[in-house]
Amino acid sequence: MKIPSNRKEKVKFFRKKLGCEIADNWLSDKSDKEVKRLFELYYPKMKDKEDYKESEIKVTCIRCGCEVIHHHECNCGMDRAVFSEEDWKDDIDSNSDRLQGDEEFMKNEFKLLS
Repeated sequence: MKIPSNRKEKVKFFRKKLGCEIADNWLSDKSDKEVKRLFELYYPKMKDKEDYKESEIKVTCIRCGCEVIHHHECNCGMDRAVFSEEDWKDDIDSNSDRLQGDEEFMKNEFKLLS
């Protein structure tokens, strides 16, 4: 596989590896520069991983009848997982409660510790 060189190819790579819904939600508000930086960070880790396979099982809400959109959950809590420095900064800005590593991340001017 040729290494993606422009935004369109990089987004296509993320969609292939993460699924369209997750990749589109994650990247939709990112600039070209941010997508490039995320690609450079994650490509080495994701290039050899299996491509995303959409589940055959669709979950439907019994109240509204719509398909359920799944969320990320980790030890940070429901939908508090972060995947980039920008996500982490946005999470800190959006939530008053601090989680493990937040204070150190803020002291490091919202940059990952080297």
